[in-house]
Amino acid sequence: MERDTIAVILAAGEGTRMKSEVPKILHKLCGLPIINYSLDNTAKLSWIKETLVILGYKAEEIKSVLPSSLKVVIQREQLGTGHALMQIKKDLEGFKGNILVLCADAPLLTLETLENLYQCHKRNNAAATILTAILDNPKGYGRMVRDKEGYLKKIIEELDATSLEREITEVNTSIYCFNWPELLPVLDSLELNQKKGEYYLTDCVEKLIEKGLMVTSFQTKDPYEALGINNRLHLSEAESKLRRKILENLMLQGITILDLNSTFIDQEVKIEQDTIIYPYTIILGNTFIKNRCLIGPSSCVINSQVETDSNIFASFIVNSHIERETTIGPYNYFKDNQQLK
Repeated sequence: MERDTIAVILAAGEGTRMKSEVPKILHKLCGLPIINYSLDNTAKLSWIKETLVILGYKAEEIKSVLPSSLKVVIQREQLGTGHALMQIKKDLEGFKGNILVLCADAPLLTLETLENLYQCHKRNNAAATILTAILDNPKGYGRMVRDKEGYLKKIIEELDATSLEREITEVNTSIYCFNWPELLPVLDSLELNQKKGEYYLTDCVEKLIEKGLMVTSFQTKDPYEALGINNRLHLSEAESKLRRKILENLMLQGITILDLNSTFIDQEVKIEQDTIIYPYTIILGNTFIKNRCLIGPSSCVINSQVETDSNIFASFIVNSHIERETTIGPYNYFKDNQQLK
């Protein structure tokens, strides 16, 4: 497949609702920084030519944990999503393809949904394709305003919406595909929203429609994919959803997990077939557990390797290598390959 698309990850926001000195997108979700999930998706999409990350708040701190090969663009003033895309014009000078706009704080998006969004965009030869979702509680999201025939008229931000428009349950997820040459002229014509003091990228959608260009949308099946993490409650909700998915995938690969509600396993953990995980077990970080092990109950394994046919009962293992056919516990604490009393 032709690599005709540049991914643009919006990551400049301050994230004040997290109430934290740590930049929002560096908070951990199932063991990885939130932004890593967007980066992982773009790395796996065969049609992505390059990925740009737009940083602003604490840019140097965030940049220090990103791959050095990644191209970073700085948005020195955080004046909205439209203003963010204005910052990449120089980097995309002469580019004739599409851009995929992602939010760094939306880690639950799946590859399948992004593939479907892209195929919808290509199939319709669209100037813009918006990923939408139907939410029971759409508060805080921009609404998709359509005419009687169902054609999109505009995206209205909640701050600017009428009471009738706020009743709309189809929302903008802030994930887009744009044809860059068609977006560029309307991006240049954006005006500052006086209520919020920002340049809305959503205003570009209405301008493209007014020009008679094709603007379409694709609706995600799972509304949780639209979840943006803005506070600790959102982070907890995303953690719960993602952990469940991790556990289900492990079970489908031949690992027995006796209680999904009391088992916590990070995204990067690797476990081989016929291992059994008992309740109240936590497995974190860069951990590798090989075949036919028994882990738990009430055990914690962090950044460790456990060889085949080993048992860990009610113990704490950190930065250690547990040899084949070893039984540890109950009530042992190993750190750096040493038993601590």
